[in-house]
Amino acid sequence: MEVVCGDTAKKNMTDMLAAHQALQAKQQAQELQIQQINEQLLYAANRESLHWQNRPNTVPDLTPVLNDPQQSDAVLDKLITLTSQVGYASRTFS
Repeated sequence: MEVVCGDTAKKNMTDMLAAHQALQAKQQAQELQIQQINEQLLYAANRESLHWQNRPNTVPDLTPVLNDPQQSDAVLDKLITLTSQVGYASRTFS
């Protein structure tokens, strides 16, 4: 009986060690996956930051357009159209 208990204890220890090693491997895989996701997020954030850094900070000079009656009317018509659509959309979705 004593030998059987010893063998059972050894098997239980072996099973527990295998389960522990499997859990460690799973944790390492998850940590690697988290690290890869973090690297992808950092890359995307850097790319987005560069995109905004490379945009011009100046507003285009609209003086020539606004001084020309035909062009200024077209610009005003476009602004009215765009703002009325935004107003409609905000009333529709609120």
